[in-house]
Amino acid sequence: MLKRKAAESLEPFSFNYTSYMRTTSKTWRNVAIASVIILILAVVIMTVVIVILIQSQSQANSSDQSPTTAQPPEDDGEEIPGCFPSDALVKTRSRWKTMQELHIGDEVLDLDERGRPVYTEIFAWLRYDLLKHRFVKIITANGITLTLTPNHLIFKLIHHDCATPDNRTVKLSDYEAVLAGEIQEGDVLLQVDSSLNTAHHAVVTEIYSVRGRGAFAPATLSGTLIVDGTLVSSYTSYWFFDLIGHRFIHEIIFAPIRFFYAFLKIVVKHQPIVDAWFSPKYGGTHWYVEIWKRFRSTVS
Repeated sequence: MLKRKAAESLEPFSFNYTSYMRTTSKTWRNVAIASVIILILAVVIMTVVIVILIQSQSQANSSDQSPTTAQPPEDDGEEIPGCFPSDALVKTRSRWKTMQELHIGDEVLDLDERGRPVYTEIFAWLRYDLLKHRFVKIITANGITLTLTPNHLIFKLIHHDCATPDNRTVKLSDYEAVLAGEIQEGDVLLQVDSSLNTAHHAVVTEIYSVRGRGAFAPATLSGTLIVDGTLVSSYTSYWFFDLIGHRFIHEIIFAPIRFFYAFLKIVVKHQPIVDAWFSPKYGGTHWYVEIWKRFRSTVS
């Protein structure tokens, strides 16, 4: 009997079987359940508020929108962000479309970091109208023509030692985003071939200043897209005295609105509401761009 009691007293201590652990586990379990319930309620409330705001924004857009014929001519100037004319061509998964035919949610042709063709989704219109503006018309040696506003960002090869760079080493890291108005003859752009299977370098041979109709600025989830066969940025240089480049604009400044777009697509699941929130009023710029424009005006 004494041996049995001694053996029982020598059993290893197990903290899991104490009343303290049972009480503590139950307490934390209740806290976890309460936290989950509070989180769900917060998400539901936030969703309802966002839907109400979106509906009010949509109603405001529909009430304030004016017909195209009533729009007065708009003067060119720095207040017009980087855009493309209405007839600029973009390749979607189904077919080629003009800028005017594109919609939020369309997937358009793009290039990844290794220069391979991929598709990226349009999540917002930073601007669109059908007014007349001044554009830069860029023609490359292979006959491809790109038309865009002078302050739109386009990718140019940083260094090249010959008139025809090696197309076997196409990498986006070799390119820098510059203003279209700064492109000169002899600069090298990045384009896709007619089969849309590979990317290649293209030397600029001619540059003109032209007038065109429409100002369309689609923003993609990747921050870049192929317009008229040429890789361009979704953005303009209108940030902090034109010192901040494409990558910072995309990864930092526009990160919140991309996350907001992804959240709305999951929660709302109603494309007209998403379109209303991520499209500007006719003839204007996106509300998020307007916020940054006002901030720039304040700090400058």
